[in-house]
Amino acid sequence: MGEIMEGTWAVSVENLTVAYDRAPVLCNVDLHLPKGQMTAIVGPNGAGKSTLLKAMLGLMKPLSGKVTFDVDGGVGYVPQSASVDWDFPATVQDVVVMGRYGHLGWLRRPTAKDKHISHLALQQVGMGAYGKRQISQLSGGQQQRVFLARALAQEASLYFLDEPFKGVDVETEAVIVALLKGLKAKGKTLVVVHHDLDTIESYFDHIVLINQQIIGAGTVGTVLTQENLRRTYGRG
Repeated sequence: MGEIMEGTWAVSVENLTVAYDRAPVLCNVDLHLPKGQMTAIVGPNGAGKSTLLKAMLGLMKPLSGKVTFDVDGGVGYVPQSASVDWDFPATVQDVVVMGRYGHLGWLRRPTAKDKHISHLALQQVGMGAYGKRQISQLSGGQQQRVFLARALAQEASLYFLDEPFKGVDVETEAVIVALLKGLKAKGKTLVVVHHDLDTIESYFDHIVLINQQIIGAGTVGTVLTQENLRRTYGRG
């Protein structure tokens, strides 16, 4: 997923350009995401937020540019719930144990320790009693909690989450926020695609405003200005 570098940045992006069918979605993105912080990636629909996440993760091949990681552990990823095949025949426990494969390798069976870690992750998200339930039988908020538990089971040092609050109930959002802040308190780095401008100041430390190009990046208090929002969303 990139070269190792030294410094205070968990992720550095240099001159990143990504296109779909030759139409640029991201253009010449330069970006540094700080270690041990919660960063929101914010912008209008079609701005390239999810594309940026996927390009940083190596899930999409850019036309140009380089992504560099400086993390001591692994990388966890919670995709958009709409991109997941929820009809896949798997139990909740099966899905969460998949988060352990980075530690196991694909040819080894999960150990009792792996299953214990997975169960603890489910308990953290309030889903400990649902381990044997089919993932397709859960509500949207419950499914999102399970995918967050899978990421927790990875025991990563850097987490990417693509709109984890989209379509969830108030209770689930509160659970997710508390978990993310708990991970940050343990020194983890979190990068979250987010859409609710009203909660940015209370949830996040760092923000990236994007609309195909980076409009602004830095601490929330510095970057979240009316002028930057106007330039990002084209309002007024």
